[in-house]
Parts: sequence; structure tokens; C-alpha cells
Amino acid sequence: MPAMKSSIYPPSEDTFLLADSALEAETAAEVGCGSGAATISLAEKAAYLVAVDIHADAAFETKRRLKSAALDHKTDVVVADMLSPFRDEAFHVVYSNPPYLPCPYEGEELWCGGDEGVEFSTRLSRQAWTRLRKQGFLVIIASTLSNTGRLLDSLGKMYTQVKVHRNIKVGLYEELIVVEAFKGV
Repeated sequence: MPAMKSSIYPPSEDTFLLADSALEAETAAEVGCGSGAATISLAEKAAYLVAVDIHADAAFETKRRLKSAALDHKTDVVVADMLSPFRDEAFHVVYSNPPYLPCPYEGEELWCGGDEGVEFSTRLSRQAWTRLRKQGFLVIIASTLSNTGRLLDSLGKMYTQVKVHRNIKVGLYEELIVVEAFKGV
């Protein structure tokens, strides 16, 4: 019998990069909470956090981690597609370590972000713009293996300020970047 494919993203360099990028916030959302490893750091910086994942087993694992860290009292975990169930202007910060490799999302949604690696992130950034409050931030991880120029251009058309906040080298040919996009409207 073949091994079952896990739908929980394992903690990796990008997970810890997102965790290190946590901002103080009254309300925050994390899209794609995976194992919940970054969620702990994000919850520590927010008065209230919603952790979202499309996979129920990832949501259960995140909830378990939050309970073990005694942070479940100020965090809700929701099974949903991105930010679809939330009202406009609900959050001060939206975080995501999205699938960002250039390959079809349907092929492997834990890693593949679309043909150019940024389609998932672009769709999320549009959705986040409506869910962020006027002075809100989107904090998103991207890989230089994907078309980061297209992502930054897309963000620049929506958000008032976009900057690469931080980057780390992973492997010989890849850098992971933390992009901060400020709504500022």
C-alpha cells in the first residue's frame, strides 16, 4: 500500500523566516498555517490571530500547537480557501508563506504557486487588500525561483508601499524574500 501524501507543510527555512517577520498587531490573519510552527510567533505578536488553512489536518495540527503553547485563547483556526470567509477591513496584518514554486498549483498545492510561482500569491494579495484595514500590511514570503518581478509589480499596482523587507539564501540558486506591502489608504 503506498504512503499517504501529507497535506501539512513541514516547518522549513521559509516557515522560520515568516515567524521572524511578525509585526505587532491588534488583529492578524495567517493564510496557510500548515503545521502551526510560524503561527506561534505570529500569535505572540497579535492581540488576536486567525490561522487559516485549506486542509483540515493542518488546521488541527495548528490548533494542537497553539493549545500546547497556551495561545489558543487568542487565536482561532479556520479551514477555508484563503480569506474568503472574512469581512472587508477585518485585519491589521495578513501573513502568508504561500506555495511559491513555479509549477501548477493543482499538481502540489503545498509548494506549487502556479506556472510562474506567483499566481497563488497574486490572488491572495488581491483578496488581502480588501480584508486589510486602511493602514494594514501584507507580509508574504516569495522565492527567487519564481517570477518575483511579476509579484512585486502586481503588489505595486494595489498597495501604497511595497518593499523587500528581508532575504536569505537557501541552496545555491535560491533566495527567499519577505515582502511587506502597505495598504496605506
